[in-house]
Amino acid sequence: SGEGCAAEERIKDRCAELLCAVPADFNREEVAASIERRSGLGDPLNAFLNQEVAMLQNVISKVRSDMTLLQMSLDGELVLTAELEDVMRAVDKGLVPRGWVYSQGGEELSWFSPSISQWFDSLSHRYAQFNAWLTNGRPNSLWLPGFVNAKGALTAVLQNVCRLHLDDGWALDDVVGYSEVSDFPSAETVKSA
Repeated sequence: SGEGCAAEERIKDRCAELLCAVPADFNREEVAASIERRSGLGDPLNAFLNQEVAMLQNVISKVRSDMTLLQMSLDGELVLTAELEDVMRAVDKGLVPRGWVYSQGGEELSWFSPSISQWFDSLSHRYAQFNAWLTNGRPNSLWLPGFVNAKGALTAVLQNVCRLHLDDGWALDDVVGYSEVSDFPSAETVKSA
């Protein structure tokens, strides 16, 4: 029917838009080299960054694959599987496909957002945070909601502090994290300690 064709064209157009919004893949060799230049994986924050980049790369790969396969299915080149049909319905409604948030086993892969546009905004910001960290070195501030494992970031910071005070006998179990609300207008205005 004409309505079905129009809907398929609309979804194909949306897939093309979303594919353009998917960030480039992280190059594993470049990531490893960047981390190695900055004290390697023995540094807790570097180990944390490596894990976060790997998790984000899995999300990027999943999204790119789903959008490509959905376009091919709508073009008649592939059979539309139940999983791709779920992706198609979500994209058509402007929602985040379940398979982008949860694995088939129910484990959390990414983050929740009320719309696919907000989810892609978050994807872009997360990618930018990691890419800047890998390119320019450790930032002076971290966007904690931009991590899959924000608690891991805080633990890595505490581990680094303990290592700085190793001669003073500081143990991770004895260190207490403390935070306060600040009035910095942007992350760029935060100075290094």
